[in-house]
Amino acid sequence: MTPFCSEVLENGFELRFFDESNRYYGDYHRVRVIARLEVPLSAPLFAGNPDPDRALSRARRWLGESVRFEKVLERMGVAGDAVASVRQELVEGFLRSSRSYLAHPRFAERLVARELEKRRKGTVATLAVHD
Repeated sequence: MTPFCSEVLENGFELRFFDESNRYYGDYHRVRVIARLEVPLSAPLFAGNPDPDRALSRARRWLGESVRFEKVLERMGVAGDAVASVRQELVEGFLRSSRSYLAHPRFAERLVARELEKRRKGTVATLAVHD
């Protein structure tokens, strides 16, 4: 799927927007935009770790080569002639409310740490169930 627009943030990451809108009844549409930011796993994200190479290797084993931030922006019941403007409103509103968070210099590091913690807790919970 190709993004309909993208924005390079101050921290160097690219935030891309994908349109998944559809018509669901007559001239009424569901305007659905996916905001997505990919964070490739790399050594600088683990610089504060006592063994950054090992931490990177473990993160790649658990999470793959990258971590994805994704947010669904949606509005229902949009008339056909308003779809484009509503889509743009959703993007602009998201950027107004979330840009400073996503553009923070430590956003990628925090996102990866949060995903690793989710994975760790999920693994611990799964092991506890099977014991």
